[in-house]
Amino acid sequence: MTLPIGLPFPYSVKRHGVSITNCDNEPVNTPGCIQSHGMLLVLHPAEFIVTQVSENCAQWTACGVDDVLGQPLAQIVGPTAARRIVELVAGGGLENNPTYALAARLAGMLADAEPLDISVHVAGGALIVELEPTGRELFGAVSERNYYARVKTTMARLRASPSLATFCQAIADEGRTTTGLDRVMVYRFQADESGEVVADAHGPGLHSWFGLRFPASDIPKPAREIFKRLGVRPLPDARGSLCELVPLLDPASGAPLDMTYCALRAASVMYTEYLANMGVAATLTMPILRDGALWGLIICHHYTPTRMSYQQRAAAEFIGQMASLEIDGAEVREHAQYQRRIDAVHHAVIAYAAMRSDVAALMSAPGVSGQPGLLGGIEAGGVALVHRDQWITLGRTPTLPHLQLLAAWVREQLGCDGSGRHLFVTNMLGSLFAPAMQCAEMASGVLVVTMPRSTQGDLLLWFRPEQKQVFNWSGNPYENSALTGPLGTRLTPRRSFELWQEEVRGRALPWKQVEIDAALTLRQWIADMVTCRDDQSDKTSVDAFRSSDELDVLACVARPELKEPLQDIDPPTLHLKE
Repeated sequence: MTLPIGLPFPYSVKRHGVSITNCDNEPVNTPGCIQSHGMLLVLHPAEFIVTQVSENCAQWTACGVDDVLGQPLAQIVGPTAARRIVELVAGGGLENNPTYALAARLAGMLADAEPLDISVHVAGGALIVELEPTGRELFGAVSERNYYARVKTTMARLRASPSLATFCQAIADEGRTTTGLDRVMVYRFQADESGEVVADAHGPGLHSWFGLRFPASDIPKPAREIFKRLGVRPLPDARGSLCELVPLLDPASGAPLDMTYCALRAASVMYTEYLANMGVAATLTMPILRDGALWGLIICHHYTPTRMSYQQRAAAEFIGQMASLEIDGAEVREHAQYQRRIDAVHHAVIAYAAMRSDVAALMSAPGVSGQPGLLGGIEAGGVALVHRDQWITLGRTPTLPHLQLLAAWVREQLGCDGSGRHLFVTNMLGSLFAPAMQCAEMASGVLVVTMPRSTQGDLLLWFRPEQKQVFNWSGNPYENSALTGPLGTRLTPRRSFELWQEEVRGRALPWKQVEIDAALTLRQWIADMVTCRDDQSDKTSVDAFRSSDELDVLACVARPELKEPLQDIDPPTLHLKE
């Protein structure tokens, strides 16, 4: 394992954290330190001999670092705890998977001292044992019955949410009820990696942060990558001191300890300063994943340092896991009616084209929902089809020269990586393709699918007009964050979080996933239609095909309820651009 060029080696965030000049290069998974409210032991999983220990070990063991290093595990944690840890290691499944072992008092602790929660996992071949005060004196024991009831209530509320907005608010509400922290937010990442607070549950006397946006730099790339792998990230005292591991490097491998999954992992100095500038003293964060990608975060803030028991964190982690599992369903429920409308339009359009054995008839199909043809489905200002070098358009679209230029560029984008992709989508076309800025008023957003079995690069395109937007940023996202001090220039977090508004031009409303999926599905139906047509043409003449029972044709592409003759319906007005 190597550190980014320019950083000291071995690295310790306690000593070197203020030397960071680029957050994207910070080794957040190997900080060399822990938060001081707990203790950490590192052992070889086969020998159970301590090879590294946090420098604060005397607080709980009454033994200094030199007296702990090289000792058997049982000598430090006691025979009962050691046996339990050995059992867990023998059972397997600990790789990158922190697992609760038990609560116990160590040999050097007083009989009436608060016991420590002990959890273990394996990372990079090392057995990591984390020990933290239980916090039961503050929170009390959480009975299995109460925990189960809380989980059932949360699950029922999430599944009953009729929209994504109410789903996110339910997450925030349930998160605050479960953790008792001052503020719980659902933070959604945008396409440019900035984020927006889409739900906020907060205590009395606090202002809502709903709708505030934060720049991508507030959650740097290394942090986003770690959140993809974690279940929960606690930071009970952002201003608390840090304790180094001794030694900083594994004596056997010479590598820094991978602390990605450690609850005690020390936080970046940039992050703790950022929280201090916000007035936040403690945080608890859970990721929301969608199809393996980081959709957003559940971020909990507390304005005084606080204890976070293992049970409290486990309950919060479960809320994050439920959110990840149920978010697809929430989006489906929100867009169910819209999905049905798109399906109805696309089925009618494909049926109309199938009966005429002509792909170009997609653009002359009658309207179903008050808009001509494809315009009645996916919400767009205009639709264009280039088929056999002829352009057919509906609604508001760019001029023919702009369409031809755009089509050539899109074909390059779809074929440049050799992957044979069939989809191109953006809501900021002008920022990617400069000539499109001339027609931003009608084509700031474009959704494109390739036509199947086409040798001439046929495309189907939906256009969206420019939508002027006002972003409510939490502070100026463009302010300079460099500071010159006695050690030179270093990166520092933003100090201002006052509302800062920005008007954004050249963007359309983003394309929803339901729209992207519908476009790809329509493409597949067109492929089925073309295949069905070609198969029929092999058996009979085109005239016989057109006069045959249309239900045989529609069977390839349409639902039974949509298999009805459409020939008597007048087609919409088309615009041919040659």
